[in-house]
Amino acid sequence: MENNSRKRRRLSAEEKWSIYQECEQSGVKIGEVLRKHGLYSSDLQLIRREVKEAALERLSRSRPGRKKAAVVPVEERDQLKRELEEKEKALAELSVMFTTLKKKCTWNRGPVSKRPTATGDPTGSPADHRYGKRVRDCPAHHLQLAADQYPQG
Repeated sequence: MENNSRKRRRLSAEEKWSIYQECEQSGVKIGEVLRKHGLYSSDLQLIRREVKEAALERLSRSRPGRKKAAVVPVEERDQLKRELEEKEKALAELSVMFTTLKKKCTWNRGPVSKRPTATGDPTGSPADHRYGKRVRDCPAHHLQLAADQYPQG
């Protein structure tokens, strides 16, 4: 007794491509190709659809132009927005502090040589001067004092 049921087998991509090309040639009877490979017409429809989808997908990847933007989850985007707002607020506060300290450093300033230094010596020593200013008049010194006064965290 003969078993007429056909056993389904998985075809490799190369086999599918070969069958597709064979069926697309002019003058070829599709029924003969299907019998030769032991396939049904529904199998050929599936192969044609897969070839079309693969070709479209590959062509869309190689298309020049703008790349699609990556999708960022809503929660992550909201968290990043909050972090940005916090950092902008901190930057604004530091900007105000720096402007205030800068103004404070420039008030009532005479020539550097006539100002007494931290040691009381009117001539001053290199340790008392930075950039031609007394240590306590240096904006960096004020910023350090402000940083000590308002610790982060």
